[in-house]
Amino acid sequence: MNSNHPMKSIIKINEPRHQQFLRELKLFRNLGDEELKLVKKCLTIIEVPKEGIVFERYSKEQVLYILRYGKLKLESIGNEVRVFEKGDF
Repeated sequence: MNSNHPMKSIIKINEPRHQQFLRELKLFRNLGDEELKLVKKCLTIIEVPKEGIVFERYSKEQVLYILRYGKLKLESIGNEVRVFEKGDF
């Protein structure tokens, strides 16, 4: 977790509902149980409040974000570029 964003909260991925969500994604759909367990070990769920910042331009983080709930608006210098919804990455 990036310390520049103190509004984020971390949740462990250990509930069946998280595994079911991952199985619904094209990216992970064909993985077996053992493969999915390995993927889950690399994942972290973050909750970001409305109007919170997920990442900033020129961030050096190499992260894949998968939207679980709500919508995410990508903006560049105040201009909306794209809106992401559940399952987008």
